[in-house]
Amino acid sequence: MDAPLSPADFRIYNRLASQMEQIHNGFRNTWTQLKQACPLDSQAQPNSYPATDGDDEDASNDEIIMLGLSFCEGLSMHHSIEERFIFPLLAARMPEFGTSGILAEQHELIHDGLVKLRGYLNRCEREGEEEALDRSEVRRFMEAFEQLLWEHLDGEVAVLAGENMRRFWSLEEVRRFPM
Repeated sequence: MDAPLSPADFRIYNRLASQMEQIHNGFRNTWTQLKQACPLDSQAQPNSYPATDGDDEDASNDEIIMLGLSFCEGLSMHHSIEERFIFPLLAARMPEFGTSGILAEQHELIHDGLVKLRGYLNRCEREGEEEALDRSEVRRFMEAFEQLLWEHLDGEVAVLAGENMRRFWSLEEVRRFPM
């Protein structure tokens, strides 16, 4: 068994997990706002969700569409960056990050959910959001891949945790990672 990491060494090994957790928390917060604004029962009042201008009114359908599209684009871009720059580096020693690893497989399934959600939101935007958007439909699209998304966000951070990274990489190697 390895000796316990010093706090300084742990911070170095855990740096990627900390950075990823911060990024993922932004996605979690946006997801939660969107979900709260979109009850399953289209007749129900959505939970209070502050409008983007800071008022305490419920979000308009236009704001829901913009928030949803922003979420889809942001997560898609995040995954693209990971797949292009981060996963190949880590996959050299960590099979979870390989092209057939669990994290890449989850990306594909999440991407499928994002494509469906984005498609619906884009159609609503083109048709005139006030009449076209069905919040319960947005919620159904979200719930179709919600469990997978949360498992992925948590799992990716866990794999990048300091003690796990220590199993695969030297301290010097982790210091040189370009992120």
